[in-house]
Amino acid sequence: MAFNRLIMSLALVGISALPLSAKEKVQKTAYGFVNFETCVSSSLRGKKERELLEKQKTEMEKVLKDLEAQLNETHRKRSDQDYLDALSPQAIDELNQTYQNQIEDIKKAQSQYYQVLQQSQGRMYNSIHTEIKKAAEKVAKERHLESILQSEAAFFSTNDLDVTEFVIKEMDRIFSMESK
Repeated sequence: MAFNRLIMSLALVGISALPLSAKEKVQKTAYGFVNFETCVSSSLRGKKERELLEKQKTEMEKVLKDLEAQLNETHRKRSDQDYLDALSPQAIDELNQTYQNQIEDIKKAQSQYYQVLQQSQGRMYNSIHTEIKKAAEKVAKERHLESILQSEAAFFSTNDLDVTEFVIKEMDRIFSMESK
């Protein structure tokens, strides 16, 4: 009888220990989340990339404004009856052709502007994505995480799982080393 109680007690202890080891296994599985947009806006690489993008946008906008100014001047001339009266019919035709060409030039420049802007943004995001990946790998090793996911992929996560600040610090360290 005592022997049966001993076996039953050992069995109960063994069975009750199974859920604990399963819980421990789940708890050891650790994930972190990183906010991509925060990395873009707060990291040194993201700030530098955005600065370059803004510079490119400013230059392209200046070109567009210059083209629009030329178009407006041509339009003003076409609307000035005294100016037109002083021109020959051939010069008026040339003025009208210049106006049409300027309209086409603006359309082409706008199209190029949007295309270049999209390509530049794509390159910027790819560059930052690569940098986040490198930094996340290091942070995951340091913090013993199995995976770091983009926070936008989760419907909910606790703030304890947010490793964005650590990833940004690592990104900044990498960027500083590369800048030397």
